Amino acid sequence: MFGIVSLEKDYRLVYFINKMTGMELKKNDDLLKTSIQNQQIEASYFAFSDFDYDYYLISNKQNGICMVEKFKNINYWLILKLKAIEMKLPDLENKINSIPFVLGCFKISDQKTQDTLSDLLIT
Repeated sequence: MFGIVSLEKDYRLVYFINKMTGMELKKNDDLLKTSIQNQQIEASYFAFSDFDYDYYLISNKQNGICMVEKFKNINYWLILKLKAIEMKLPDLENKINSIPFVLGCFKISDQKTQDTLSDLLIT
């Protein structure tokens, strides 16, 4: 999972992530539904699948509320779900960091945060 800091709109970020990485993230018609700070939240997201991973991009801030308060400076989450045996990821972090308006892309190792966001994506 990666945390991305960028002030750009999600569709513009997705365009450049797709261009730089060869992914084909597309906006999903479904909304993620959850409760944060006793408020019901519906969040749109982008998704892409290849042989090894499912990729999801979701905004950390929904209606002014952070999905993960611990990382309130992160604007977007790029969540990777392994489908088969673990493969070495390409230098995804470096490619995203090379996008001019991305202020930073960071691998997040916090298991609780990974579990919280992954649970949202279980359908």
